[in-house]
Amino acid sequence: MTAAAVAIWISQTIGFASALSGRQQGIAEILASADPSAGVPHTVEAAEGELKAHEGGVSRSLFAWSAGDEEAGGGPEQVSGVEGLARSFALDRKKPKRKAVNTTVVKKKRKHWPAHLQARLLLPEAKVAFCYMPKVASAQMSSMFGELNGIDEDYNDPWEASGPKALNISWANVTKANGWKFAFFTRDPLARYLSAFGSKCLPNSDGIVEGNGKDCLGKITWHFAPMEQLVQTFEERARNDTKKGRPANNSHWFSQSTCLRACGIDRFHPKAVDFIGNLDNDAHAEVTRMFDTLGVSAAYPQAKEVVEKYFPSEGAGHSSRSHNKQDTFYRNRTTVWLVSKLYQEDYERLHLKRPAVWNEAVETSRQERFHDDELLTPEDIASIAALEAERNANKEADNQRRSAAHGARAPGLVAALLPLMALAAARAAAC
Repeated sequence: MTAAAVAIWISQTIGFASALSGRQQGIAEILASADPSAGVPHTVEAAEGELKAHEGGVSRSLFAWSAGDEEAGGGPEQVSGVEGLARSFALDRKKPKRKAVNTTVVKKKRKHWPAHLQARLLLPEAKVAFCYMPKVASAQMSSMFGELNGIDEDYNDPWEASGPKALNISWANVTKANGWKFAFFTRDPLARYLSAFGSKCLPNSDGIVEGNGKDCLGKITWHFAPMEQLVQTFEERARNDTKKGRPANNSHWFSQSTCLRACGIDRFHPKAVDFIGNLDNDAHAEVTRMFDTLGVSAAYPQAKEVVEKYFPSEGAGHSSRSHNKQDTFYRNRTTVWLVSKLYQEDYERLHLKRPAVWNEAVETSRQERFHDDELLTPEDIASIAALEAERNANKEADNQRRSAAHGARAPGLVAALLPLMALAAARAAAC
């Protein structure tokens, strides 16, 4: 059916001025998506029958990926159902035509990082240099720095707006010797990997894969799909990346340690920076703490309001919605282990705490005595044993410190009580 025929049906049914209900939206989309070349007439009655079949439980619950905003992080979003979006019928859509993307990962040492990977943001009034990382609230951070620098909100590239070049500041002069302070934020690698997969390889609630899938560098789901299909695709992605020995060669998939190298490890080395924050918990509190520590709050009077705008104190935090689904996507302990090994450098060099899903996976493996050959190698088992030994040693050291402290306090306590005991004895004798 042509677009004109759909318009005639809408006008006859409810009139152009009326809003489409969820049911009418569904019928309209079925009619509009009919293939004229198929030679099969698609009537309103047939569209109503198809819609009724979906509403009656024939269709499965379909999901898209919500990218999130300043108040809520990304995560799966159900899009099907009678009251859902009409685009719940996007299963029939064909993937867009595009040039093939080379997914081959070639391991080579970079001599110079491209300018677009040198992800640096500056606040000149406070002399603060910040290294932002994709999937670590980079959009909010870039926009927030831009607003503090007085850059128009409509600027089409907030990631470049507060960079050294845009601010006419030579990066060679941005040094500690010249009074500059350096900072970056981290995020749990498991949550970040899932966020990259969701935003780059799955359709959003409008049925569109961000950037036409160019940043996925793997299998793309072009249409809304049941949760089980999304999870299986994610598990397949983790296995494929592990076979290659590293994540995809793209900044959204880079380890956070690699992002620091691109920014300039001479200035952003974890042991040399002035502030390291983490966005897994209270993002508002962390950003506020960074601004207070580095003097941004003092240099920019509007800093408090700007932080509230991009990281609301009453909001859910940067990654809350994706965190709510981590247990679903990381249901398989093998997936947890594979992804954590892809980003082992981040856990070790950035001293990141292992998330709950990782600890649960290790505990499950321990209970089953490591019978899953796909999950744990001898090196992995030795690593877990070393962690357990370290934990036990720390507990023993804590117990010894407590015992020593208690033993040291005992003689002093007795000495302090002796005069009181003598006085009590004297009084008792006088009686």
